[in-house]
Amino acid sequence: MQKAANHVYSVEGLEIDLARGCVSRDGEELHLRRKSFQVLAYLIERNGRLVSKDELFGALWNDTAVTDDVLVQCVKEVRRALGDDPHRPRFIKTIPRTGYRFIGPVNANTYSGAFTEEITRVEFEIEEETDAIAAVPALPAALPQPFLRGRPVLFAGGTLAVCLAALAVYFGFLRTAPAAEIRLPQIAGRETVAVMFFHNASGDGDLDWLREGLADMLITDLSRSERLTILSRQQLSALLERAGYHSAGTSDRLDTALDLAKQSGAQVIVTGSFARAGEKLRIDVQVQDAAAGSLRAAESLTVERPEDILSQIDILARKLLRHLNADEPGRIRA
Repeated sequence: MQKAANHVYSVEGLEIDLARGCVSRDGEELHLRRKSFQVLAYLIERNGRLVSKDELFGALWNDTAVTDDVLVQCVKEVRRALGDDPHRPRFIKTIPRTGYRFIGPVNANTYSGAFTEEITRVEFEIEEETDAIAAVPALPAALPQPFLRGRPVLFAGGTLAVCLAALAVYFGFLRTAPAAEIRLPQIAGRETVAVMFFHNASGDGDLDWLREGLADMLITDLSRSERLTILSRQQLSALLERAGYHSAGTSDRLDTALDLAKQSGAQVIVTGSFARAGEKLRIDVQVQDAAAGSLRAAESLTVERPEDILSQIDILARKLLRHLNADEPGRIRA
């Protein structure tokens, strides 16, 4: 997908930052899967124009064979994150059997020139098929601070030769810097939770996107509780990658979950599976105590129609919050 990497779009209190690949409201980042963000970015860059489903499939899925349901779920996730009502849309209007049009009032801002904000820590996002994020330690104070996520370089002074030499030292430092440890902060009154990718019990390739998709939905819902600290999807992917568990045959096993819980400091792990039952989809979820390796709770649900997945996962998440004693009134972040 072609995009202007230095654009930030503002829409009714929301900021869609193409360089960082994130959406935020009042400074708080909203969780969106990578593909759902790409759908939003593609539509907002073509604000006011009808974008057909075929165009979206061609631009974002290229040669990958996917069904209409995949696109529908991405649009639903975007709408849920933005607070958009499909019946009275403010952002994305559905054109039946044709496609979508972004209808919100859009302001586009472009980064230009040097900026003077103080930078004390630098992170580089490495976007691969796993969405893994590698954190880079802070630069020595003597080195010039390079741009953060696509922003221009700021030099305090000195000759070009000195700057180039410093950059050479810096990038040599990057190549040898160890990957940062991923540990969930231990906060009094909050349990740490890791939601694992789901197991595709049917072995149906058409459903394989649900392995990560269902985990993403639960991570989003559980993250709203102020009594839980949730391992993000990016952190999970990075841990799986480092441990060599990235294959579908190992990344959803209980022993893998217990190993990753130990590495990340998660006190609770959520595992699950799904299977096709005729035209329906059955989803099973277990809540495990990571230290004892014992089952704390189990829930299951049957989804009658694909378009009901999001609402059913919301209900499932509420049940899990009750099992985790994290759904008290006033303790759920909006």
